[in-house]
Amino acid sequence: MGASGQRRLVSQTILSLLLTDNADCVVVIRAPLEKDGETLLSVDTRAAIEKHVAAAKLRNKGKLQVSVKTRRDRISAARFDAFYRIEVTELARSLGFTSASVEHTPLN
Repeated sequence: MGASGQRRLVSQTILSLLLTDNADCVVVIRAPLEKDGETLLSVDTRAAIEKHVAAAKLRNKGKLQVSVKTRRDRISAARFDAFYRIEVTELARSLGFTSASVEHTPLN
């Protein structure tokens, strides 16, 4: 790869780090979150995340970012806050990451 290709690759990396809060891995959850269960992630969704993150064979596991959209009428702010503080943090640690963040888009 020539010098211009290397600069382009570096630019994409810097841009992706800015867009993902400096995350080493981003998980976009498209499945609906479980509003009535003990956890918001279903067993199947969590298993899929574990499978795909392991398959990625990441060199760095500093931060895991979880991106999710929720409907305001389905999950309360307090329940979502607990999801972030407890469930996402525990998921990140179980996958070998040192920290986690959430990109949350509430929908009407």
